[in-house]
Amino acid sequence: MPRRRRRRRVRFGDALLQAVATVPAVWTVAAVSVAAVGARPAVSLVAWVGVLASFALTLLGPTFGLDDWVLGISPFWHVPDVAAPDVDLTGLGWVSLFTLGFVLLGLAGFRRRDLAR
Repeated sequence: MPRRRRRRRVRFGDALLQAVATVPAVWTVAAVSVAAVGARPAVSLVAWVGVLASFALTLLGPTFGLDDWVLGISPFWHVPDVAAPDVDLTGLGWVSLFTLGFVLLGLAGFRRRDLAR
């Protein structure tokens, strides 16, 4: 009789922590949209390019065997496995900095717009 492999159980706390670690990547996609609309409101369709690109790179990129530098364009590629014994949060820190930059760029663009008149 073949021996059964033990499966690692996923605990609720680990799943919740992984979801929290994914939040900066989600904010990055939203921040790119804010920056695009803030910079050029007429081309607001460009805001969806970031959503589509992150979807394609995250879900389809590994299937097509894309190189790591291409997959690294998606902010979700930088989200670490927080349940791993040696977690490296450097990539997540860089993603958070880029998010802050995109939000500030978008807000600066919104400040220039004259919406009150």
